[in-house]
Amino acid sequence: QLESLFEVPHVQAKLVHYPPALPAAASGSSAADQKDLGVGAHSDSGFLTLLLQDEVGGLEVLSSSGNWIRAIPMQNSLVCNLGEVLQMLTGGRYMSTMHRVRRPEHSTAGRLSAPFFWNPSLDVVIDKPLVGLDNSVSVGGGP
Repeated sequence: QLESLFEVPHVQAKLVHYPPALPAAASGSSAADQKDLGVGAHSDSGFLTLLLQDEVGGLEVLSSSGNWIRAIPMQNSLVCNLGEVLQMLTGGRYMSTMHRVRRPEHSTAGRLSAPFFWNPSLDVVIDKPLVGLDNSVSVGGGP
């Protein structure tokens, strides 16, 4: 049943540059305010996102206890974010990954990341969880 959603998957890839934060004196605001400028808290709307980070980092993931955790870059690894489509297909058993990006310190050259989005075919309508999925088992402390 899952395979039928991906007969012609909709994939996207991009290279994203996050410029460094401005020095606090040049911007007229505090360094803490500048660090927050990047991408605000969100979850990806698709099925699955694979992310290649550079060594600068800046990605943070919201834990089930409501704390932001740094996704520290690890050489030769990918970050895997679950999307809202996967959450819907599993009836909430697997939750989409809430995340945000902080801009790097002004002393760096910036941050590069390369996300790859893997999504169902564009003509697929998803309006209910997959049939036969037992949602009574909690995964990762979720509902």
